[in-house]
Amino acid sequence: MTLSCCWLGGVLFFESRGRSRAVRWGRRILLSFVLIGVAVGFDALVIEPHIVLTVSRYEMPEGHEGRLAHALAGATVVHLSDLHVRRYGIRERLVARRLRQLAPDLILMTGDYGEGPDGPAALTRLLSTVKPRYGIYGVMGNNDYYRGQSEEILAALREAGVRVLINRSEILTAPGGAVAIAGVDDPHYGRDEIARTMADIEENVPVILLAHSPDLLARKAKALMMNAGDAKGPWGRGWWWQDGAHVRPDPGEVIFPSTGRHRLRIQRREDGVGVDEIRLVPEGGPMRQGRKGGAAPGHVAGEIIIKSTDVADVDLHGGWERRDADGALVELPDRGVNQTVAEVDPASYFEAEFTAVGGVRYHVWVHLESANGRGTSDSLYVQFSDSLNSEGEPDYRIGVAAPGVEIDRVAKAPGPSKGTCFRQTARI
Repeated sequence: MTLSCCWLGGVLFFESRGRSRAVRWGRRILLSFVLIGVAVGFDALVIEPHIVLTVSRYEMPEGHEGRLAHALAGATVVHLSDLHVRRYGIRERLVARRLRQLAPDLILMTGDYGEGPDGPAALTRLLSTVKPRYGIYGVMGNNDYYRGQSEEILAALREAGVRVLINRSEILTAPGGAVAIAGVDDPHYGRDEIARTMADIEENVPVILLAHSPDLLARKAKALMMNAGDAKGPWGRGWWWQDGAHVRPDPGEVIFPSTGRHRLRIQRREDGVGVDEIRLVPEGGPMRQGRKGGAAPGHVAGEIIIKSTDVADVDLHGGWERRDADGALVELPDRGVNQTVAEVDPASYFEAEFTAVGGVRYHVWVHLESANGRGTSDSLYVQFSDSLNSEGEPDYRIGVAAPGVEIDRVAKAPGPSKGTCFRQTARI
């Protein structure tokens, strides 16, 4: 098996769900790949004439044992990621030509595909130049959502015949046996659900697991994400009311199992963020999504209001501090440092207590301040001591780790343990 990659930021994992230690080590040895690096410039019209295409090939050793190697014996697999196609130009023609030369049996794609008004159509044109016998499988990246073009990107991928995997898996039937192709949604925005993705895969079936970001491997907790922006980009400096229900498919709501005292925790997602009020609005109140310039949710009976001035100094930890001018809680300095997962045991956070009514569905709002207008956007995570979702399952819990990938059964590509390789560079 040969694995080829056009890779800038995606992550490709191979998992064999066997129990034998020898098979696990064998799986690592079998990883073989060709790496195609495409230099992406600041301006396609200036940089494209100087693109450098580098190809590295790693061949699988003869006689190698392992279910994945056996199933895909003799196959060439291409991994494409972070293409960021804006138009069908020189770079896209070069990649299309190399794909035809490689004649892959299987293409695996890990997000950030295209952008701009001409990107989706150019992406379809590029991918339509090759027809692998085992097909094309892909997952979404953070840029595919953040640019506000997710529907256009999905349509372009499907028009090109790509099997888009959003927290699900499919079985590929190869001559050497079945292989599961599993794909999680973008981990950068916390859309990944690894347990759901792997749920239907039988123990003896080897797995290729696709993800856009290595955040998939991080130990993390599930949390509501409040972001000073939306799918169309950052909102800039200023104060914004946000409910976190538009950056990812998240209802932004919590239920508590009993009436009484409860606790919330806030940790920053990007430094430079400020908070002056958190509001839990009961069912029947404003349930709309936050938007740029949107007014505060209207006051209703039974709402819970937690102001920054209600938070005790003893409940401020790490980088959080109270601003003298207005009493807002801020996490400084503003360096655009992103914490892309909610930590299970954060060093920097603040907590507050409140009284809630059991069984009531509360919509969570935060009045947050963004210190900058950069694309990273200032943002934060919200968690609760004993919150439930609408199905009555624990959700957004403080200190509770989300299900993760079983690391001892996963090998990450690129990086084969053995193999015969050659390196070939072409400049245009």
